[in-house]
Amino acid sequence: AEGSYSALSVTLVADGSGAELVGAVQVSRVGDLTQLDVAKPAGLVKGVYSVRISLVDSGGTKAVTHAGFTVYDGFAPKVVKSGPASVPTVVTAGGRSLQLLSKVSATIANFPQ
Repeated sequence: AEGSYSALSVTLVADGSGAELVGAVQVSRVGDLTQLDVAKPAGLVKGVYSVRISLVDSGGTKAVTHAGFTVYDGFAPKVVKSGPASVPTVVTAGGRSLQLLSKVSATIANFPQ
């Protein structure tokens, strides 16, 4: 339950460099869940991070890590959908080669803050 811990922190660890960034945490209850709102840490840049949530309670320190959290530039164009992932260019039928003209689609967007 909220308030049953003595310390709580959320740390973003940059993949590669190992730099650790800590954001201020605000805790609130939403039904039976505890919600953590984390302020953007100073020095946060685009890249891949591991998010580590640690708390200290009467049972000691508990921590969980979520790897592969991506931070990106919301104004930069980004491929949000594409398909198919692969297409054949040539097939052989009856001993003859056929050149194929396959369609590939891509949706590119940006998401301003």
